[in-house]
Amino acid sequence: MSVQTIWTQDRDRAHPFNKETDVLVVSPVVHNDVIYIGFNLHLGSWLLGTFDSASLAAKEAEKIVNCVDDMYFVSGYSEYDIDDALSEMD
Repeated sequence: MSVQTIWTQDRDRAHPFNKETDVLVVSPVVHNDVIYIGFNLHLGSWLLGTFDSASLAAKEAEKIVNCVDDMYFVSGYSEYDIDDALSEMD
């Protein structure tokens, strides 16, 4: 099977990925041209997730390429509850 579905890190979007033709790209996220915030993993123009280092993003890309299942979920997802976040600020 060469086509699989990749779910983004936020679990809000799914994109088809053809291992034979599509390319995963790691790019830095930079603020004011000097401060590295993280590294994005893209499939074409689609953002799949953001990672703390280029090597973590590259490892995730490798996991996607090596995945034999028809669906892949980008790692790093965590439930975010705005109410919990706000209550911690009290």
